[in-house]
Amino acid sequence: MCPIVKYTVYYREVIFLDVKSKWHLVTLNGNETSCTLQLSCGKEYDVAVTSWNAHSESNLSDSKIWNFKTGGGNVNN
Repeated sequence: MCPIVKYTVYYREVIFLDVKSKWHLVTLNGNETSCTLQLSCGKEYDVAVTSWNAHSESNLSDSKIWNFKTGGGNVNN
């Protein structure tokens, strides 16, 4: 068994269907069960999570990517 020692949360803004900003990331220790991302209102984002064991990080390309739009605010900004 390879215990998970940390997680990396990747997030990026979706600007247009095929135009996305670069990935930003937050690293959490293996005991953390939540994190708060500072996202803008009325924007669309992709979020994915990878895990780390003592040897390496799982592949981002193997991770599920959640896509959602934040609510509130003025969506024309």
